[in-house]
Amino acid sequence: MKQPPVYVLNHSQHNFRQRTTQPDLDEIEDWTDRAARRMYEGAGLGPQDVDIFNPYDGYATMSQFFLSFSVARREAR
Repeated sequence: MKQPPVYVLNHSQHNFRQRTTQPDLDEIEDWTDRAARRMYEGAGLGPQDVDIFNPYDGYATMSQFFLSFSVARREAR
């Protein structure tokens, strides 16, 4: 192999309750924070251990998150 193998250390499935029929940005951010916490805890890793950016644009609001993340990451350097 040209690249070292990648090991999947955890998997999580979630279904958070919605307050309304259309969740707002704060609610979606809360869900993603909770899901990320579960994944890191299950894998025994933290954000500092992961070097990947894999955006999934399944919903229009997700583009906002990716743009915010990219700007914040660039500013942190």
